[in-house]
Amino acid sequence: MNFPFHILIGVLPVLVVSACAPATPVDIRQNIGAGKEVLLLQHEQLPSLEPLEREIKARPSLREVRVRRVTLPFQMGEKMESRLREELEKGTPDVIYTQTPAVFGLVNRLNRKRTPVVFLTVLSLKDTGVVDDNGQRLPELEHVTGLAVHAPAHAKHLEAMQDAFPRVRRIGVLVDDYVNLEMIRQAFREFGDIEPVFLKAEQQDAVARVAERIMSSAADAWYFPQTAYLQQNSKALIPLLRQQRVRGMYGWHIASKHGGALSMQAAIPDRDKRHAEQIELILSGTPPSQIAIETASTLRVAANPDALNELGAGFNREYIKYIDFFY
Repeated sequence: MNFPFHILIGVLPVLVVSACAPATPVDIRQNIGAGKEVLLLQHEQLPSLEPLEREIKARPSLREVRVRRVTLPFQMGEKMESRLREELEKGTPDVIYTQTPAVFGLVNRLNRKRTPVVFLTVLSLKDTGVVDDNGQRLPELEHVTGLAVHAPAHAKHLEAMQDAFPRVRRIGVLVDDYVNLEMIRQAFREFGDIEPVFLKAEQQDAVARVAERIMSSAADAWYFPQTAYLQQNSKALIPLLRQQRVRGMYGWHIASKHGGALSMQAAIPDRDKRHAEQIELILSGTPPSQIAIETASTLRVAANPDALNELGAGFNREYIKYIDFFY
C-alpha cells in the first residue's frame, strides 16, 4: 500500500497548556545559572544525557549553572529507589530532569519539596499520569513540564510491516506488563487479513529463552513495541534475532542501532534543544505550569542496512524510499 510513514500524526505538536499567559523569553544577557543546579537522571542502557548537558551549558544565560548527571540502575525496585533518594538528598537541585516514565513516577513520589521537573516520556501523557481524561494537566503537577514522544502508532507499524515484509499473514508481538495490550489488539482489528500471535515476556525471563520462543513461533514477522523488557535487553536480544533472520519492526530507534532491521518511533525534532529551553525558562523564574507540555507529531522510520540485506527476499526493497535514516 506504499504509505509515507514520516507523516504528521496531528497537525502541529500538541500542547498541554494552562490558562495563563505565554512564558516570557529569557534575556540571554542575564546570567541566571550562577549558584543553581540541574540534576539529570539518566538510565543504564539508554542513550547518554551528555548531549543535553552540552545544550544546557552552551546557553549564555546558563554558562555558570552546575549540571549533575547521574546514571541510575535500569531495573526498577529497591536499588533504584535507594539510589534516587540518595541523589535527591545529596544536594538541592533547582530543576530535575527525568528520562523515563518509571523514574518520573518515582521522582514525583519522593519529590516532597516539589522541585520543578522536566520529563521525557515514551508513554501518552495520560498513561504517565500527567493529565486527566480531558487532557488537562493535573493540578498537583503544576511543578512539572516536559516532552512526550508517544503517538498512537501501532496501526502505522502494522501498515509498514505489510509494505516492508511481503506476504505477511501472522505477526508476532512481544509484550510485557508495561505495554497497553488492548491498544495493540485494537490496531489489529483494522487488519482483518493479519493474525496476531502474542508472546509475553516477564522481566526476569532469560533473553536466550525469549529468543527461542520467538524463533519457534509460527509468525511470519515480529512487531516489538517499546516495552520495558525490550529496553532492558535490546543489546542481547536483538543480535540473537538477527542471527536467525527474524523479520522485525521495532518501536524504538535504538533497536536498529543494536542490529534490528526496521524501527519506527515518534520523534520531536531538536529534542535536547527544547528540553534546554524549558530548563532555562524555569531557572529564569517561569513557573513550569506556564510552560507547555509538547507531544510528538511525527513518526520516523530508521533501519539497519546490514540487517536488511541479510533478510534477502524477506524484505521489499521498494520500501527503502520511506526510510528516514540508517544506522
